[in-house]
Amino acid sequence: MRKDTVAHVAPIRLWQCLCGGCDLPKSDYQHVITCAECEALATEIGDALDDLEETLRRRDINLS
Repeated sequence: MRKDTVAHVAPIRLWQCLCGGCDLPKSDYQHVITCAECEALATEIGDALDDLEETLRRRDINLS
């Protein structure tokens, strides 16, 4: 019996892309927008980055 596995986009790759560090290859981008799990992870990472940015602002830490 063959078990199909889904090749999700690596979480660190999503993190890097959401931070502006790199672009996702087209195939990975298409996977993220069609895969509920990867899209949810990208949303969670984006929310975490927003929370981090807000915390830094509250503490008056320069982001640049």
